[in-house]
Amino acid sequence: VLTTRDHVIGLEAEAAQLQAQVERLTKRLKAGQERTQKLRDRLQVTRRRATRAERRLAELTESRAWRVGALLTRSHRSRR
Repeated sequence: VLTTRDHVIGLEAEAAQLQAQVERLTKRLKAGQERTQKLRDRLQVTRRRATRAERRLAELTESRAWRVGALLTRSHRSRR
């Protein structure tokens, strides 16, 4: 009976250690998921900014002022 009791106590201690490990790992997993979500949010914001910048650049390079400036720059370079 004492041997069985000691065995049960040992198993209970091991179960408590494993439960504590599960709790630590669960916290780490949750923290990792939160960091991942924050990075995804930042990436989404950055992609939106990049899309707006690309759109604005396309608008500028298609504008009349840009084309005139490009013509003037080319003609100025060819005179050198």
